[in-house]
Amino acid sequence: MSAVELLTNKHFHNSDLVNRLSEHIRPMLNRLDNHININNNLLDQIKIEYSAMFQAVKRAIKQLASKYNLSEVDDNEIGFLTLYFASELEKHKKHIDTLIMCTTGIGTSELLKSKIIANFSNLNIVDVISTASLDEALRRYPQIQLVISTVRPLHAVSVPVVVVSAMLNMEDRKKLNEEVKHLQ
Repeated sequence: MSAVELLTNKHFHNSDLVNRLSEHIRPMLNRLDNHININNNLLDQIKIEYSAMFQAVKRAIKQLASKYNLSEVDDNEIGFLTLYFASELEKHKKHIDTLIMCTTGIGTSELLKSKIIANFSNLNIVDVISTASLDEALRRYPQIQLVISTVRPLHAVSVPVVVVSAMLNMEDRKKLNEEVKHLQ
C-alpha cells in the first residue's frame, strides 16, 4: 500500500482498505503459486478510467514481486487490485465548490442546476448567479473552484469557466467532466 501511495502521491491510511486488500491478496498469492489465471472482464475499462492508478499499482506490484521473489502478476490481477484503490479514491473524492451562472440567474439556471446535481455528485453548487454578479460572488465565496455558465463572462476570472447549454447535452457533460477531472 505504501508503494502505491508513493507512486500516486495519495494517502490510503484506512484499515478497511488494508483488510479488503489482504482478503484479495491471500487467494491471489495462491493463484500465482498454482499458475491459475483469472479473467478480469473490467480490465479494459479499468485501464481507461483509472489508468494512472493502474500503472502505479503495476509498478508497485513489480517492485514487491522482485523484492519477495514472487511470480509475475498479470494485468488481470493488477486490475482487481486497482479497483480497491480506485474505490477508496471514489469514496473520498474532493467536492468542487461551484457557481452556476446565467444571464439573469433565474429560470434556465435552475434547470441547469438540477441537471448538474443529477450528473455530477462531486460538484458542490454554492450559488446560482447572474452574469452581472460574478465578481461579487467570487469575492463572497473565495473557495469557488469552478464556474459553470450558459454565457461567457464579460472578462477573465481567476477560476475556470465551463460554458454549457442550459440543457447540459452530452458534449457539455463531456467538457465539464474533463474540467472536473483536471481540478481533482
